[in-house]
Amino acid sequence: MRTIKFRGKHKRGGKWCYGDLLQERDKVYIVRVRSAIVQIRYVEVDPDTVGQYVNHKDIDGKEIYEGDNLVTSTPQQGWPLGGFLLTVEWSDDFTNYPQLIELTGAKVSGSIHDKA
Repeated sequence: MRTIKFRGKHKRGGKWCYGDLLQERDKVYIVRVRSAIVQIRYVEVDPDTVGQYVNHKDIDGKEIYEGDNLVTSTPQQGWPLGGFLLTVEWSDDFTNYPQLIELTGAKVSGSIHDKA
């Protein structure tokens, strides 16, 4: 079964929040449920930073979300600088990510929403 979850940056403080997505009128929330004590927390996030988990992890086991930058330093045939950087965008077909990560040693290096 596919895991469906999201992340977004908290409106106050800018920290990443992870959980379910709730859109209500002009506001967007990440909803976190702690099942051990049945606690539900709604965190308002910046809608421009929301990204869905793509059901794959990088070479170090870190979850990959839309908007993540993946980088590799593993030399690739045909790439003059040896490695490359790509940004994850939504597609209905993420079947190539496991092979890409395994073949290139791709790691999450940040997000397009992180400040430089």
